[in-house]
Amino acid sequence: MIEDNAVIEEVMRNVFVVAFFNVRKLFLEFKVSVEDAHKKILYEAISKNMNFIDEFHELGFIRMRALPFPLKVRNLRDMELKIDYEEIIGFYDYSDEPKSDRNLDVITFYVSFADRSMFGYFHKDGLKLASEDVRALEMPIVGSLRDCLLSIYNNDPKKPWERVLGHFKTNEKTNELPQSEHVQPTIDTERPVNNQFGPYTSDTAGRPTPIILMGVPYQAKLNTRQIYGKIPSGLDKNIFTSKEIFEPKSSFTNLIAIEALDQKRNPIARQGCYTVHQLRTILRTTMTAFASARAAIQPKDNGSWPDLVIHTGLWGCGVYKNNPGISCLIQYAAAHFVGVVSGKNGPKPAITKLYFHLDPLLNVAKQRGLTLETLQRADLSEKEEKNFRKVLIEIGQFHEGLRLFDEAWEASANKDENRQILPEEFLREIQKRLSEHKHKYFNLHWLPEED
Repeated sequence: MIEDNAVIEEVMRNVFVVAFFNVRKLFLEFKVSVEDAHKKILYEAISKNMNFIDEFHELGFIRMRALPFPLKVRNLRDMELKIDYEEIIGFYDYSDEPKSDRNLDVITFYVSFADRSMFGYFHKDGLKLASEDVRALEMPIVGSLRDCLLSIYNNDPKKPWERVLGHFKTNEKTNELPQSEHVQPTIDTERPVNNQFGPYTSDTAGRPTPIILMGVPYQAKLNTRQIYGKIPSGLDKNIFTSKEIFEPKSSFTNLIAIEALDQKRNPIARQGCYTVHQLRTILRTTMTAFASARAAIQPKDNGSWPDLVIHTGLWGCGVYKNNPGISCLIQYAAAHFVGVVSGKNGPKPAITKLYFHLDPLLNVAKQRGLTLETLQRADLSEKEEKNFRKVLIEIGQFHEGLRLFDEAWEASANKDENRQILPEEFLREIQKRLSEHKHKYFNLHWLPEED
């Protein structure tokens, strides 16, 4: 194991369930009924692309209970060590991910901006198409997985999941994550832990229960510029099978499904300053998720460990109205709190890099030389100006959030003689600066109800 086991040990104590599902059997046993005509065309066309998935390939599923907060870890941090990050202008592209291989030097995870009911609405939400809907269409097996998990959760008397569920563990005290085994499914159908299989990213009390998915077949890349958000009602259905909308893919990927804090369910702040409690909830969610991704990685055959990189973006900054700067700085902080380990030669990153994906419209703005100061003088329609203004403010908030991270990180370190940073102290430094309006350029409060 990694020399500093504290984070991993805490993860093991908080595992709800780890299970493996045969992908081909899962798809055949749990075919999703897509109600919306437009999405159905896409779903059926993309689902046919399965030739690259062999008959033994399994999808790994891990559901976690939220880690305790503050997380107690030994040798918490060398404060001079920072995890690298990079901005990518453009949406996720999973096509460079090979089939799961334990000897890879780098393992990649993508943060999936999930609803509490993971992938619960893509097949029946009318003409709406959100980021989670796009992911469920690009990776049709996740819809089948959700239906299978619900059949276990609801204790379906027909037990259709028996034919697809392989190796699994639900013992909350387990001290190791099981490895996938290509064996015929054998399960105890009388176990009393069905509720741990629920496809839910939070529990009924609102506490985060992140979900990790590994080895997910990526079957198509969607170009959603014409259809994202709300599909135009008069759009020609034939376009949904054209290269203009989707391109077949044949690779595998790993997802971290987490739900963001929702402004509408948090009336304490609404459009004002984030409270310490709200910041703590966001940090606890991302710490649990990133630590779980770390724990899911296995050593290579030579005993060394692969690097872990995480792709994410402006998580929770759409309909949930979170601020891009806050969203990114908290994710960046979470990676530091659970993603650095103490080795024989000193601290080193287990999470080696975060990639923050930003709206591709920023490239257009850059090419046209647009800034917030020049927008009104540019020859733009009202809609164009609104869209450019939105993405230019987002990139400003993103950079301001990372500046705020540096300030709060250093201030927290200065309070401890060993320059160790405690999550709670860090959050109080963040909230203090927010309440005093010390962010220099952009408002880092909740986004307003109306753009």
